[in-house]
Amino acid sequence: SEGHKNAIRTLSAKSGNRFADVTVTTSDQGAVFVNSCGLWLEGEIDQIVDAGDHVIVVVRLTSVTVHDEEASPVIFYRSACRVLAADIDSAG
Repeated sequence: SEGHKNAIRTLSAKSGNRFADVTVTTSDQGAVFVNSCGLWLEGEIDQIVDAGDHVIVVVRLTSVTVHDEEASPVIFYRSACRVLAADIDSAG
């Protein structure tokens, strides 16, 4: 959510302790969740695909836990935090 921009920046760092000052919970299966997020997704690797100089990892979700249905999702794209746009025309 919007309130996690600092955690997103810390976790996306290329070096150092990426979990410094980020409060997390670990599941019995070893998944790590950032506390107070609106949604926790847990999964397992389904497929690994070589894609040139990248690797695509396809994950099969095994658990979805919603903590806050009103939270605005935030993504980290091109070195910046961005809020996903709302669907303003759900009628199609």
